[in-house]
Parts: sequence; structure tokens; C-alpha cells
Amino acid sequence: MVARGAVRRCAGRYRGGALTFTKTESLRTVERGEEAVSFHLAGRGIQPAWYTVVRQGPVLARFASSTMDPVAARRLLRWWSST
Repeated sequence: MVARGAVRRCAGRYRGGALTFTKTESLRTVERGEEAVSFHLAGRGIQPAWYTVVRQGPVLARFASSTMDPVAARRLLRWWSST
């Protein structure tokens, strides 16, 4: 899958516009749609964010969580993957 490879290639650093993420981590992905990828982004001065992107045909759905509490974010990702 293209998206999973991109997450692996950006593992050390990712620059997106004015933001620079110094941590890009691939996460266990939900088994939904035709393709899915989950990842975590963090950086200095940037609120950590967790994403899951699911593709079914031409439709993309993005689920995002942005919190300073990593335990709550991981709990949310586990909930997404169980539904």
C-alpha cells in the first residue's frame, strides 16, 4: 500500500507546509475498507495527533484525534479498530 510506505519513509521527520514533525509512527491499522493506514505525528511545539485514513473505492474517510493525553488517544484508536 502506498500510504503505509510513505509513513515508513517519513519515520524520522516530515515537513508539511509550515509544520515540521520530528516523529512519524506507523500504528496498527484497522481492517476496514479496501485500504487503511493509521499513524501518529508529533513535533516540537506541535500538539500530537493520531490519524486513521480508510479508502473504499473513490471515498476517503479520515479519523483524527489531537490531544496532549497519549493514553486517551491510544484508547480511542483501539475503539476505532474494534468497531
